Amino acid sequence: ALGELAVGLTRKMRNPREGMLECVRYREAEQKKGKRQVKYLHMIRLGLERINNVMRQMLTYSRSGYEPSNDVCPTADIIDSLELMLKGKLESQNIKLTWVKPGSCMCLCNKQIILQVLLNLVLNAVEAVNTSNNPEVRVEALCDTQWVYVFVEDNGCGISETIRERIFEPFFTTRPHGKGTGLGLSISRQLVRAVGGELDLTNEPFLLGGARFVIRIPRIYQQGYNNAKCES
Repeated sequence: ALGELAVGLTRKMRNPREGMLECVRYREAEQKKGKRQVKYLHMIRLGLERINNVMRQMLTYSRSGYEPSNDVCPTADIIDSLELMLKGKLESQNIKLTWVKPGSCMCLCNKQIILQVLLNLVLNAVEAVNTSNNPEVRVEALCDTQWVYVFVEDNGCGISETIRERIFEPFFTTRPHGKGTGLGLSISRQLVRAVGGELDLTNEPFLLGGARFVIRIPRIYQQGYNNAKCES
């Protein structure tokens, strides 16, 4: 039902949205503009881009349960790619990032999907530690005989018991109005489930004391890898 609604909305809204964006582009190209025009054209563009983002997330949510994958992915490669993606984005922020990755863990997944999920979790964690005295985010991967686990934890204020049960509900968000759609964690859980895994918020004690999310993905075995564990 959500998929049909999202597709219908996208088709109905695409033409007027593109028409409004074209008007904005036309007015932005004019040489003579007052400060008020510049201000409101920018606000209109941001609003249209946010509409586009919400619609894209709805489409992703509606499709996410139908994207199974059996690609073979070294877990360390996934963490390395995530670290590379975030290095430039976060290097200017005073946040301690710790990466712990096993050398031998291999999993069945779609690498880009898991990267998308992990990126969302890490950026959420970075936002959560903004008010911490010594902000820290830790990403750790490990495995047992059946599963690969990737943990994302922070030393922010954590997630209260009153909202813990709702954190994965579609459109539920604790952010101020206009700052989030409430679809990020819902989409992330659906994407992980689509590759045979699970995404959860843990409640057992752990190192940093804020929030700790865990992704669990089926493990596979291949020869030629050792069981070394490295930390950076």
